[in-house]
Amino acid sequence: MATVPAALKQIQPFIKIAAEHDKRDPVVSYYFRLYAIQEAMKVDSKSPDCRKYLLDLMKSLEDLKKAHGSQEAITNQVVGQAHVENYAMKVFSFADNNDRAGIFNKNVVKSFYTASLILEVLLVFGELTDEVIDKKKYSKWKAAYIHNCLKEGQQPVPGPVDEFGQPIPDHNPPPTAGWAPPAVTYPPGVMMNNQLYPPTVPPAPPSTPSSSTSHSVGGESSPYQPPVVPGGPQLTAQNFTRAGKLCKFASSALMYEDAGTAIDNLQKALNLLTTGTE
Repeated sequence: MATVPAALKQIQPFIKIAAEHDKRDPVVSYYFRLYAIQEAMKVDSKSPDCRKYLLDLMKSLEDLKKAHGSQEAITNQVVGQAHVENYAMKVFSFADNNDRAGIFNKNVVKSFYTASLILEVLLVFGELTDEVIDKKKYSKWKAAYIHNCLKEGQQPVPGPVDEFGQPIPDHNPPPTAGWAPPAVTYPPGVMMNNQLYPPTVPPAPPSTPSSSTSHSVGGESSPYQPPVVPGGPQLTAQNFTRAGKLCKFASSALMYEDAGTAIDNLQKALNLLTTGTE
């Protein structure tokens, strides 16, 4: 790919990560390029250099789709969303686990920053949930916080901290305006030294289905009522949607040969359908 035009410099981090994942994870690479195109179109699609760059970027996206079109995560956005979100949680978990264990280095900084970008790319599938927004902000801030501590020779505080560097009980990051990540080699967010780091952070909950879903009974529209499972709890439409999402997360985990995450999500789905709770 050609150099990103100055007018489109905001998409450069996404193009870099897309290139890093061309072989590692083509699905992630595909959606990063798609997001970069969408963002670039909002900035400048008419000037000669930006227009040429966008056309080249669109061609690379189309080539990627042709080469990996057999993957359902590329042809089906529901599966694609589960795949990208699951991968984001793996990278976030790697960074968060190291941070809480008191391991602070450039790889942890890069992983937190990369997690924030992956979570942002989820915008290609629609609005972000509050949980995803919180994790995105926290990841970006934590990357800046650890980076600044290392730069100034200070010892970072593990886990969430406030603006004075004191521990806080939840993810409530202060602003990070003007910070840029250091130029380091991107760590294998999922694989390191050929060892798989399974995620410990559960996937974000699905958005609540539209309340407008209805069935026509006797010519009149009535709210949809999920079927009652004999001998089981009264399940809601949200329960079925959540169970379906958990199954998709399990399917995505299997693509990484991550049996632990797949089993965990399937067990949650089964428990939800039999008890009404995860």
